[in-house]
Amino acid sequence: MGFSEEKAPDYSLSESQGIVTKTISSTCRGRVKYMASYWMAQLQTDGMGAIIEPGEIVEILGRMGNTLLVKSVQDSPEDA
Repeated sequence: MGFSEEKAPDYSLSESQGIVTKTISSTCRGRVKYMASYWMAQLQTDGMGAIIEPGEIVEILGRMGNTLLVKSVQDSPEDA
């Protein structure tokens, strides 16, 4: 009996993007998978009440110790 190999979704991430694995809000750190490692993540936003759910893509803005500073990709303006 063989194992069925489940293929991970292709998110086509850039080098400065990660995937949320634990909800991140403006008041609570979460977790992000970035470059094959899991990191604590803190949301950098202008407003309170922002929430980024697991599966969403975030932009990595920087790092403070072992915590990545992130923002939602959806907040980024798209080039037309």
